[in-house]
Amino acid sequence: MTTRNHLHPLAWSTFRCLIILQLLACFSLRGGRGPAWALADLDRIPQDPRFLVQADEAEKRLLSPEAQAEKADDYLRRHFDPWRRAEARHSAREAFWALDRYEKRPAWGENLQLRDPSWLEDLAALCDRGNYPSRAERAVAVDNLALRGLPSDRPHFNDPALAGEGYPFDNLQNSAVWAGTPLLVTHASSDGSWLHVEAPFAAGWVHPSQIAYVDEAFVRTFMAGPFAVVAVDDLAVKDREGLHRFRAQTGTLLPLVRADAWRLTVRVPFGDGRGEAHLAEAVIGRGKALPFPHPLTPWKVATLASRLAGQSYGWGGLYGNRDCSALTRDLFTPFGLWLPRNSGGQRQTGHVVGLEGLSPEEKAAVIVARGRPFASLVAMAGHVMVYVGQREGKPLVFHNLWGIRTLDRAGVAGRHVIGRAVVTTLEAGRELPLVAPGGLLIDRVTELILLTDDREKDRGP
Repeated sequence: MTTRNHLHPLAWSTFRCLIILQLLACFSLRGGRGPAWALADLDRIPQDPRFLVQADEAEKRLLSPEAQAEKADDYLRRHFDPWRRAEARHSAREAFWALDRYEKRPAWGENLQLRDPSWLEDLAALCDRGNYPSRAERAVAVDNLALRGLPSDRPHFNDPALAGEGYPFDNLQNSAVWAGTPLLVTHASSDGSWLHVEAPFAAGWVHPSQIAYVDEAFVRTFMAGPFAVVAVDDLAVKDREGLHRFRAQTGTLLPLVRADAWRLTVRVPFGDGRGEAHLAEAVIGRGKALPFPHPLTPWKVATLASRLAGQSYGWGGLYGNRDCSALTRDLFTPFGLWLPRNSGGQRQTGHVVGLEGLSPEEKAAVIVARGRPFASLVAMAGHVMVYVGQREGKPLVFHNLWGIRTLDRAGVAGRHVIGRAVVTTLEAGRELPLVAPGGLLIDRVTELILLTDDREKDRGP
């Protein structure tokens, strides 16, 4: 029996849970996560980018067929670069950047505890730096793989108590690489359990079982063209014998054998168990794969973007997910537009319009006036976004965002975690009570990049 002065046990339990949740929300700011309130932009703005396409612009080509074919040829030239070389492109300093950067810094492990310095010392010995490069052998990824900064699957975190550090920001996670990607093997660990490879856009350590070596006949067949590009994620690819080969991701490029109204027949690589690569045929439904390059129109870009919307953030391709620059790269690959792997490189691609020194209002005006929806990027140090249009004069962007910078009343920096691919304004998080001064995206953007225009960088309107 309850009285006016006593809570029912169930009510008291609920009350205690609410108090605990409030405390966790407060503490989460210190741990790099934001409190549990929603981001207003996600309620106000359609999260399917197709709803943002203007009807009269939907199928207007953003590049002429001739110009797009030229860009696609450039994409293929870059994509197959590892097979056109007989020596490593990366110097020892570039190949072992992680050793130089982290060998004298404290490292936190997967248990968020400090690692013993011997961990890095052992990895340094495993790298066999003195003998780099020890080989130059052409290969192909026979599965999706992760390029690691050092020969280890274990993470290297900075201090997890700091905002934007700790999980998932593994310093050794360089990039995901999709199956079918050309590689050049340049080095092996001292025990042979890891190989250092150069992909078309990045380099790092991989497991030998994830690749297979190619001969001249394989290379000629694979490179002959035409090509198909996968346009969905997590597509189970089986060959004509019914054998599963890999799970294809958006942006996977494969040789096209034939196409009809319903399906595409492609060649897929596989290893024979002795480390040698072979090709099998696989059939993929049209729409799940497309002839390369796909015509560049706002509707077609938005359609691919809609399949990536809401996907989890993946630092360096962690778990096969995407960070901001992997999202932009994979989104534009089906259209034959080459983008570097990281945001810093993408900031220098195409025609760059400088925004530094402008007020937030001026930046927004330039982006709306000069940006081409679904064919432009908005960028700043460490982050890149796709411009998808405007609402009431405010630019809208599609991006994979980890979080909004916050600052609590004690002056401790944190993050309001979003952790997925979203459509927002550049003022996302303005309503948050603890958003950091200067922490909005509009405060920090420095470039508008026009992907369909290759003129030199200019300044403002």
